[in-house]
Amino acid sequence: MTTLASSLAFVNVQLYRYFVPIQILCGTFSNVSNISIFSSKSLRLYSCSRYYLVQSIVSLVYIYTVVIIRWLAEGFNTDVTLYSIDLCKFYIYFLYVIRLMTASLLILSCIDRYLSSSSNYKLRKFSQIKVTRYTIPLTVIISSVSYIYLLMYVEIKQGILCNIYNSHYVQFHYIFFTILSNLSPPLLLLVFGLLTLKNVRHQRQQIHAANNNNNNQLYRRRDNQMIRLMLYQAFIYVLFALPLALIATVNAFNTPTTVTLFLQKAFIVVSFFNFILSFFINTLSATIYRQEFLKQLIFISKKLFRSTWIEKRFIHRQQKQRQIKRFTFKRTVTVQQQTMTQTMT
Repeated sequence: MTTLASSLAFVNVQLYRYFVPIQILCGTFSNVSNISIFSSKSLRLYSCSRYYLVQSIVSLVYIYTVVIIRWLAEGFNTDVTLYSIDLCKFYIYFLYVIRLMTASLLILSCIDRYLSSSSNYKLRKFSQIKVTRYTIPLTVIISSVSYIYLLMYVEIKQGILCNIYNSHYVQFHYIFFTILSNLSPPLLLLVFGLLTLKNVRHQRQQIHAANNNNNNQLYRRRDNQMIRLMLYQAFIYVLFALPLALIATVNAFNTPTTVTLFLQKAFIVVSFFNFILSFFINTLSATIYRQEFLKQLIFISKKLFRSTWIEKRFIHRQQKQRQIKRFTFKRTVTVQQQTMTQTMT
């Protein structure tokens, strides 16, 4: 058992010491890129972009507080939260508040896309930028108040670990945490994700009016891309958050073993991906996001290197896509004409 414990401890140290810094670098690039892209003219028109923008800012703060403190504690045995009871309380409180805030913003973006895709005009009116001026501050306030009790119950015991030690408070905390931050977000994301998909399929089945102009079609296409982006983010969030939620709940109500403690620490590293991967998910799932990212690359290359190579590649690619669309459209029209001719004969 001692050999197993020492082996797992060694793996844990190496995991934090060498892998977490890569996460910090990728997370910095990801969230800074998100902040820049979601602030752009083409994307800030969408109310859900406000949620993604604030989520990226919150994720960046999380990386440079919680993740770095955890990296130092697990990778180098330097736990700065043990230096002060105030810092200890703030760290635990901040850890749970930021996680809840990130999940809540993702849920709000999911609800926003559901409202945006609805055929009900009254529901669509709630998918507006002016609504985010109330929902975002309200989310920050509710998230901050939800875990305020941690500032009273967290303590440092024998200078070893910053945590809740009263058994009754521990059970209450994990029941509350499990319901609020572990069970509710996946369920809400699943419900509103399915409702959004239902709305999108309903839209596809509807016959478009003859007076639909190109601007309306372009906006609807971009709107659908934002819906796809939201669905990918929701799926990834559940994928990386659920393992930690399950193992933390098991350890809270049972005596933790060497293996389960190791798994909990390993799954904490896995959960960090929810604050890191958003840029890469957005790039893969939405054309409008990729185009905006390329525009910013073009701008940076012009300013720093006086280079137009990226711009030329971007323009060439757009022209090629237009040619493919024209060819597809002409081919569709030709097939329709041939079908009509055969029917008449």
